[in-house]
Amino acid sequence: MKITPRKDEVAAVAQLLESDGYDSAEALAKDVIKRVAEVLADREFYAWVHRFGPGQLQIAWGPFTSDAEVVKFAKKAALGGESMSLKLCSTGAFLTRLDKNRAVPSTKCADPACGHPHGAHEHPKFGGRCAIRGCGCKQDVK
Repeated sequence: MKITPRKDEVAAVAQLLESDGYDSAEALAKDVIKRVAEVLADREFYAWVHRFGPGQLQIAWGPFTSDAEVVKFAKKAALGGESMSLKLCSTGAFLTRLDKNRAVPSTKCADPACGHPHGAHEHPKFGGRCAIRGCGCKQDVK
């Protein structure tokens, strides 16, 4: 995975490194690892999903930072069969959207034909419709 550090991510880690509040290098290292995980949770990554044929077990490799990186990896692996690039939506962005929309009365969609978690309706690409493949729900009915 090729990570290009972003300015705000570097600033978040630098803030920890410049602080004097740590008694040991181990304590600082633990907080740096946690902070890096938090800032990377705000990014969207990709996975390469592969299977040798219909009905076969699917295997996913990742994370990758771009679709182009997935394609390059897939060509290098040259496993044949069927494969696809899968965008992994940001967990950090998902939690932020969920926190902004806490007026939802339940964690499940109110449409009895749907019943999927409210989070399945939170992706901006789908505009409130259920993002679960095959679900006919048109919007989250509160």
